[in-house]
Amino acid sequence: MTEGREFFDQFWPEARAVSDPKGEIFSALGVSKASLREVFGPGVWVRAFQAMKKGYRQGRTIGNPWLLPGIFLVREGLIRWKWRFKHIGDHPDFKEIGSYR
Repeated sequence: MTEGREFFDQFWPEARAVSDPKGEIFSALGVSKASLREVFGPGVWVRAFQAMKKGYRQGRTIGNPWLLPGIFLVREGLIRWKWRFKHIGDHPDFKEIGSYR
């Protein structure tokens, strides 16, 4: 949970993250296990190469590496915005969330 807090402190301090070790919430939101292609496919390698060119490196794996990420903006009990990752190297334009904040 420390890593999530560090991320939000940098990009959106008032946001809260959910840690769901049993996967119950993730499952209810439709977050699923990744296939081999979603973990090792061409899109992942392209993103990895782009990240390496910018100086980023793979760190220690935290959590379940086979669980595709999901981002959900929940307000007043309703999902206002969501992003379901196409592969582990996929990511949203976080500026898009601003219109839902």
